[in-house]
Amino acid sequence: MGLPNIQLIESKKAERAEAKSAAIARWPCETCEVREAGICSVLLKIGAAGAGIQCGRPQQDFQKSPPRRNIYDADRPTENVFIICSGWAFRFVQLPDGRRQTLSILLPGDLVSGMALFARKLRYSVQALTKVTYCRLNRAELIGSLAAKPELLNALTGIFVAEQERADEAITDLGRRSASERISRFILHLMNRLAERDMVHDQSFDFPLRQQHIADAVGLTTVHVSRVMGALRQMGLVEIGGGRLKIHNLAELRRIADLK
Repeated sequence: MGLPNIQLIESKKAERAEAKSAAIARWPCETCEVREAGICSVLLKIGAAGAGIQCGRPQQDFQKSPPRRNIYDADRPTENVFIICSGWAFRFVQLPDGRRQTLSILLPGDLVSGMALFARKLRYSVQALTKVTYCRLNRAELIGSLAAKPELLNALTGIFVAEQERADEAITDLGRRSASERISRFILHLMNRLAERDMVHDQSFDFPLRQQHIADAVGLTTVHVSRVMGALRQMGLVEIGGGRLKIHNLAELRRIADLK
């Protein structure tokens, strides 16, 4: 038996390495700026360790959506769990007469909802606010990984807790806080979430929301939102323009929001 062709073996190794690098380069997760945020960081770690969920595999399906298109329609059965990869979206409930209540603004790295892990049908819709890239993960595969991967269970538990805390705050805001308090708190909570993703610079951040989006989130009319936002600008607290919001006086905005 002849000796193996070392040069051929090395050449094939190089080809496999190059193919692997090319595949990785095609995975959106590899270049995602928020891959360390939320559940994505855990999915990447267990994927690298050879678990059932890996970037670029068939069970992870990436989709794109233009603005104002629904990513998910309420009460539609689905076997998927959705994660926002880039862009902004929002969860909302629409009443029969067309009125809408926004439940949450979804940012890059956000799991659409922890409830999606256990329910085939959700009572709310999800719509892209800007151009959005999102990922669909198979629910059964995620659930199957929980027992074997405690870090995934911990991440999902954290998501559930944060989601419940935001829901409790929203109930308090809608039921007891003034319009100025609601809007100020909405802006500050949004800034804090963006800061966790390193998306706030010099107290300035992207703000693609229109007055109707804010109104639907804080339970006010667009006229009332316009009046409050105008007052905040006249007081020199915030500046909005070019799709960005800048906070000029953080301490005073926090005082108005009743945030300690």
